[in-house]
Amino acid sequence: MKTIELHEAVDIDGVKEFIRYLYTDHIELGEDNVMTLLYLARKYMVCSLSDQCQSFITAASLDDATNAVELYHQAYLLDITDVMEDSIKVINQSTKQCLESEAFLSLPPQCVTGLIADDHHQLDEDKIYRYIVQWCERRCETEDIEDTDENYRKILGDILYEIRFPNISYKLFKSSIQRRNILTDKEKTDLLNMYKNGNKCTYRGIFKSKPRNVSERLMRMTDYDESLILDNVSHSIAFTSTEKVLLHGIVTYGLRDVNKEFKIYVKLTDANGKEMMYDEFWVKSEPMEKEYDVIFQKAVEIQPDIKFVVSWELDDANWLWNGRNGIRSVYFNNSEIQFTDESGTEETNTFQGQIPGIILS
Repeated sequence: MKTIELHEAVDIDGVKEFIRYLYTDHIELGEDNVMTLLYLARKYMVCSLSDQCQSFITAASLDDATNAVELYHQAYLLDITDVMEDSIKVINQSTKQCLESEAFLSLPPQCVTGLIADDHHQLDEDKIYRYIVQWCERRCETEDIEDTDENYRKILGDILYEIRFPNISYKLFKSSIQRRNILTDKEKTDLLNMYKNGNKCTYRGIFKSKPRNVSERLMRMTDYDESLILDNVSHSIAFTSTEKVLLHGIVTYGLRDVNKEFKIYVKLTDANGKEMMYDEFWVKSEPMEKEYDVIFQKAVEIQPDIKFVVSWELDDANWLWNGRNGIRSVYFNNSEIQFTDESGTEETNTFQGQIPGIILS
C-alpha cells in the first residue's frame, strides 16, 4: 500500500474530516477546521470542498469583523495568501474593532508586521500606536518577560518601522512617546525637530511618513428637501473615476423626524452587470440628522475609466430626505469622479434623489 506523507503542520482532526469527505461527500465545517480543510482541498485539488470552505469563510467574516483577524492568522500559518489578502480588506474597514479584539492581542509578531504595514487602515496613527503598545503588554505576559520599554522594542522588531511616527500627534509624542524608551534618543530627536519645524516634509528619520489612505466622504448633492416617501423600488447612480480608488461605502439619508432603525440593501455592479458587492445594512436614524455613512464589509477596488453602478433599496416605505442640485463631476485627491444617470431609476438621477455621496480612499 502506498503511503502519502503530510509534512505540513496540519491539524489531525482536520485531516480525518478531509478523508471522511473523500469517501462520503459529507463535511462538517467549523471555525476550528475550515482553514486546514481549505489548505488540503487546494493542495489535492478537491474543488468542491474548496468552494464550500471559501463560502464558509466569507459567511463567517460577515458575522463579526474580528473573525477576519483570526482568519488572517490561520491563513498566514497555512500560507493561503488570497485569504490573507481578503481578511486584510475586512480589517481595513473595521480597524478599530479588529485591533482592540482578543484575536489581535494573540497574533504572533510576523502577522502583526504584515497587518500594520497596510496602507488602508481606517484609523489614525495615534490609535494604531496605542493598540500596538497593548499588544506588547500582552506579549510580555505570554513570553513571561519583564514589562519594560526595552523589551517592547525587542518584541516589536520590524513592527516598529511600520508605525508611522511622523503622523502621530505632537500631544501623544510629548505626553507618552518622548517620555518612554521604546524609541532611541536619535529617533525621538528627529521627530521633535519635525514638530518644531511644523512641516512633516522636513522629517529625515527612518520611519515611514506617508499617511494611511483613510476614507473620505465625496458628496454629490449640495441641497435637499423634505418631501419624499420611498418604497422598495431601486435607486441607482452610475459613476466613473479617472484614477484607481477604493470604494468603502455610500452615504445615505436618514428618516425624517423619526428615531428608529431602518434597513437598506446596497448593490454594486460593474459595466458588464457583474455584481461586485451586495449586502443589507441597518441604519440608526435620529431626528434631524440627515446623512449617514454605510460602510461595506470590504472595500471595492474601482478601476479607472470603467463605469460602476451603485444601487440602493429601502426595506419598507418610509419618509426620507431627498437630495437636490446634484453635481456631475467631483474631484477627489488626484481623481475626477463623474456621475451619470442609470436607466430605470427616475426618482434618483444625477440632479436629485438618493445616494447623496460615496466614501472613497
